[in-house]
Amino acid sequence: MSIPKKGREIPYINENIRAKEVRLVDEKGKQIGIIPISEALNRAREAGLDLVAISLKSQPIVCKIMDYGRYKYEQQKKEQKAKKKRKVMKVKEVKIRPRIADADYNVKVLCAHNFLKENCKVKFNVFFKGREFVKHELVNNLIERLKSDLKDVGTMEGSPQMLGHRMVIIFLPK
Repeated sequence: MSIPKKGREIPYINENIRAKEVRLVDEKGKQIGIIPISEALNRAREAGLDLVAISLKSQPIVCKIMDYGRYKYEQQKKEQKAKKKRKVMKVKEVKIRPRIADADYNVKVLCAHNFLKENCKVKFNVFFKGREFVKHELVNNLIERLKSDLKDVGTMEGSPQMLGHRMVIIFLPK
């Protein structure tokens, strides 16, 4: 039995279950055992409920007798709760150069400071022109300066990464 693609999900209920035998769990949660699909469907009809495939990966598949509408509703509620609990951290980007003027540097650091206070990640993109990336003392001075100026509101995540002619430095809020 193949599992459908995400976009066209067919619920495996009642006659949509294409297996000869299933491991059945009744509406009270009691394990019935491995029985033919026809018998499982008859038991579901007698109870006035649906036969729902719970686990398609096990052999034989596990089916439960339940109200499918209520099951689907509960699944949606669980997903909504999980979505609310998930915390998405925004990433703000600041572009700088290694030979940046002091006034420009102060403006960029002030922006980064405010972003970190708002509980956002700050991604510094340091762009190099020509052979600037070879001058390690410029880069190291810039990194140390950023660390010291942002130490009260954020910490540097990992180490800076070189990506072609730019360096990426990420700061996380404290």
